[in-house]
Amino acid sequence: RIMKVLIPAKSNSIRIYNKNFRDFYNNESLVELLIKKLLKIFNSSDIYLSCDEDKKDLTDKYNINFLKRSKELCGNDVPMSLVITTIINQMNLDNDEEIMWTLVTDPFFDDYEECLKCWNSIDHNVYDSLTVVYEHKGYALDYLFKPINCGFGKEHIPTQYIKPIYKLNNTLFIASVNTILSNNYYLGLHPYWYISNSFSIDIDDENDFKIAKSLYNICYE
Repeated sequence: RIMKVLIPAKSNSIRIYNKNFRDFYNNESLVELLIKKLLKIFNSSDIYLSCDEDKKDLTDKYNINFLKRSKELCGNDVPMSLVITTIINQMNLDNDEEIMWTLVTDPFFDDYEECLKCWNSIDHNVYDSLTVVYEHKGYALDYLFKPINCGFGKEHIPTQYIKPIYKLNNTLFIASVNTILSNNYYLGLHPYWYISNSFSIDIDDENDFKIAKSLYNICYE
């Protein structure tokens, strides 16, 4: 099977100005860094960039596909299910074709080839999709400050016995077109959870961007 790869990247971000396309490392943006990683594994003809502004300079440079997204689909109040299904329908693929949906906000993640190998090795009669999660083995509280995986007083648990919780950073999703459209989401009803051991920063605000940029420049200089 030939995997198609999608990079969703709005021209601007409400919380972080020009997050996806401003300089992040070595005069390259988060989008460009991700494209270069993906080109190590995939043919350029199988990679798609979805954006509300023309990025012909970027798509021509790497010979990848461009999907124009309407401005109406870029607001924070737009249901994610509508964004996902609209973009997938734009790609005009067969229902059994598979898509790797990759986001730029986890720049330290490099396990794209490992995820692809994992997807091709798992039983698709059991798992209809795959996504990346990160294990956190530490004391965690919910929004009411009630313990999730620990206790207080006599119910205290030593760190080594804590059951981990998992963080979904929206790093990567794999599923067939049919699964995505049937569930109106990146994932199906029976996902395989790929636990990554990579260092991770989920860039969600300006401080995240600055910290990630600084660390990235140190790590890759």
